[in-house]
Amino acid sequence: MSGLGIRATSEGVLAVFIAAAWWWAVRQRGEHVGWRYKAAAAGLLLPTLAVVIQLILIGVEAHFGSLAALDDASVRSSLSPLLAGLWLCSFFSTGLLAFCGLVLTIIGKGSLRLPGAVSSFLVLGGFLMNLVLAVNSFH
Repeated sequence: MSGLGIRATSEGVLAVFIAAAWWWAVRQRGEHVGWRYKAAAAGLLLPTLAVVIQLILIGVEAHFGSLAALDDASVRSSLSPLLAGLWLCSFFSTGLLAFCGLVLTIIGKGSLRLPGAVSSFLVLGGFLMNLVLAVNSFH
């Protein structure tokens, strides 16, 4: 299996974990009033958005074949530089979303803290792994 396949599979497994966390969170009963409960819910929402963005980015990379091919296409085409810039901004936003989700789960309160913290930590780890692979793909 290629590196891109391994990354896509790991992001898919992470998406299933987050979907299970949301299923569990929706089925929880009780009062969730106050800003700290909302912070814990946002701490689960932000890594969910980050995983969706990462899956889209992996799809774009799979379409071009590699990041080097995306870089080469951005030089030759008029639309691809916009796509390359959007890819880069989206890539860094996934790390920022995961980090902010981790911070929100730390200050949050309630039963959503644990799944939010675990998913934020895993998404942040996936971001760092993808960052290392992206930097090394141009050498």
